[in-house]
Amino acid sequence: PQPYGSRFRSFFAQKFRGRSEKLSVTEVSPDCFESPMPALGRSGGTAAFFKVVYKEGATQAEAQQSRLYWIGKDLARAKDEVDFCEKAKHLQGNPDWELLQWMTPYLGVCRALCEVRANMPPSKVDLMLLRNGRDGFRTCRMLDIKIGQVTAVAGWQGKSAFSAWVQSNTVDAHTNSAGQGFRLEGFDSPPAALRSVEDLLTEASRAVSATSEKQRKKLRRFNLQRQSAAQFLGHFLDLHDSSGSSYAGYKKDKKKADPLAGVDGASALTRAETQ
Repeated sequence: PQPYGSRFRSFFAQKFRGRSEKLSVTEVSPDCFESPMPALGRSGGTAAFFKVVYKEGATQAEAQQSRLYWIGKDLARAKDEVDFCEKAKHLQGNPDWELLQWMTPYLGVCRALCEVRANMPPSKVDLMLLRNGRDGFRTCRMLDIKIGQVTAVAGWQGKSAFSAWVQSNTVDAHTNSAGQGFRLEGFDSPPAALRSVEDLLTEASRAVSATSEKQRKKLRRFNLQRQSAAQFLGHFLDLHDSSGSSYAGYKKDKKKADPLAGVDGASALTRAETQ
């Protein structure tokens, strides 16, 4: 009976045909890129990234700036983003939509051969081509922030009601999601100060129990998830160990002149930093 019949039919159709499948996406030919595309690491999330390189002599305007202008994001775990990116792409330049000029540039969707698994033949993957934030940098520091007090909903990406309830009462409730409405999931190229804290946590856990590397990785991630904005932004702006800082040069010179260097595998400077 109505209105339950129409609700069921709508829900049934959405389960079998997602919104992104009904969306007209901007298709990008893979002919101008080198193939196969090697896989890059994950930064806290589940979506795999792939290295996209323009072929030598490519005539595209982006290729003239850099052959590594784009990065490929696997569409299998990011289908909901295509709708937003396509709408934003068509609205850019229109009046009252000036805010979109600060959005990460998006080219379209490319189906290309990718090295999905090690020691396995390449397979075709649908990739979202986004601006490569690491392009032009020798070391790029990036934050992966998940926004929202509730980050797990039953039925989204195949998540069951029980799994959503468990995540809501564990991860969401005991991290910065409950405090400030967002949490840090990944940190690329962290400073030495943050790495020393992570080493301390993992070594302490190793001393009290026989934790596996997978469990230690979860512990490091939980440490990030618990940090407030003031804490992780402080680490993000920490440039003490950058190659151009005076502290980096002082640390290098101090290590040469340190009489305690090599004693118990630590120097006086390292001990002072730890304290």
